[in-house]
Amino acid sequence: MIEEKVLDEPVKEKPPVALSKSTMKRFAINVASLFSVNVANMLLPLLTVPYVVRIIGPERLGLLNFSQAYVAYFTLLINYGFDTAAVRAIAADRHNKSLVNQIFSEVMTGKALLWVLSTIIFGAITYFVEEFRAQWWLHVCTYISCLGIVLFPIWLYQAMEDLGRVAIFNTIVKVLFTFTVFIFIREPNDYIYQNLSLSIAQVLISVAAFVVPCGGLI
Repeated sequence: MIEEKVLDEPVKEKPPVALSKSTMKRFAINVASLFSVNVANMLLPLLTVPYVVRIIGPERLGLLNFSQAYVAYFTLLINYGFDTAAVRAIAADRHNKSLVNQIFSEVMTGKALLWVLSTIIFGAITYFVEEFRAQWWLHVCTYISCLGIVLFPIWLYQAMEDLGRVAIFNTIVKVLFTFTVFIFIREPNDYIYQNLSLSIAQVLISVAAFVVPCGGLI
């Protein structure tokens, strides 16, 4: 009888867990940060693209885009899925500093080794293939951005839910790039400076982004 009575009792549902103010604040900051990144990525090119096309012409603009597409393959190789796997591993226990430090070291080492491999492949293709060798200096200027891919631990910021800094770094890169385009591109032969300025801005901000987690996030 006692067992039947216990079984007949209605199961009490647990009240929903209310999100803390800090969690809601972090969520709002992350959403606003992603929004600002998309706005910067869409609006700032509207200032530079018409100017660049007018100065260098559509043919040279095509060379710039081709070089970026060429280097994008090496970017994929360097990333090697770290941006997904590392985020998942750290997010599962991001308060465990020893685990975060271990993953940080492993990912940075892996990216550095893949960058060396990519550089060898890039150098071989650019030198031995005539079509690439004709614009080798442009491709080198574009490839410099791969250093930024190695150093920028965006996956760590995502795992630590610190997208506000990602938005700041992204905005700084876009603003620096916009200023350098208007300063250095004055005639058609200056077209090479567009990819070079973007690469240098990316590397500088990546160095800053690399130093920040070493000093605070991990």
